[in-house]
Amino acid sequence: MAPKTIRPDLKTQIDENLRRVFEEDAHGDLPDRLVQLLEKLDKLDAPAMDKSASSDDRSES
Repeated sequence: MAPKTIRPDLKTQIDENLRRVFEEDAHGDLPDRLVQLLEKLDKLDAPAMDKSASSDDRSES
């Protein structure tokens, strides 16, 4: 059985609709739970970033 081909005009319409849905979703707000997790990760990374910055400062001296 040969695969069905989609008419070019329908393919264009499908592409445009999918693009619009993904763009709207990408610009939407993040769920609160995800925001909280990202904030926790930032707090965990902050001390490591401070240490690496201070060690970089010493190596340049």
